[in-house]
Amino acid sequence: MGSADASKADEVFGSLGISDAKQGGGARKRAYVAMIAAIVLDERSRGVSVADIESRWSVSGLEGIEEAWRDSALWLLAGHTSIFELRAFYHHLLEHCSATPEQIRETKRTLGRIRGQAYDLLERLKYCSPLGPLMRGVRDVLRASKEPTLGLGTIRKLEGAEVTSLQQLAQMDLDAIVAAGVQKRFAKQIKTYIRRRLR
Repeated sequence: MGSADASKADEVFGSLGISDAKQGGGARKRAYVAMIAAIVLDERSRGVSVADIESRWSVSGLEGIEEAWRDSALWLLAGHTSIFELRAFYHHLLEHCSATPEQIRETKRTLGRIRGQAYDLLERLKYCSPLGPLMRGVRDVLRASKEPTLGLGTIRKLEGAEVTSLQQLAQMDLDAIVAAGVQKRFAKQIKTYIRRRLR
């Protein structure tokens, strides 16, 4: 962290290849802005309100700024998911690394996990809800089905009932989820997804 006159922020920016940051206090200020942006995005992705974030971190005027930070992060994450596909590395693995079929499969699995994490974060940031990944998970499980799947309205009903995690949902039976305001057909989808996820 350092002080305004002796900050190491410019060295951090340099190590990241960001060369247009001002030296000294300018770089330090930019580092603080980057840190508060990361904090705000993380807490918003968990469903924390802007008012609560502003109160906890003693900042103000986040309403418009937070949306711009979120839009940038969503755009970058969408690119991130495309980069981490096996086809982007397949030729290099074969021609330059002489990778075996097993190494290629393991690489594919690893890249798949990275992409999965990016997709989960996309869902969380898109809806500013810790239950965002639930929608994508249910849609993945039911992708071969033609029946409607749960949407943002279902997520908001669960949040209104103070359900904010998959762990809480796992402990609820079908009737409890319906009692939270969720349609029975969507409650069944939620239970099916959670059972498969926790296997």
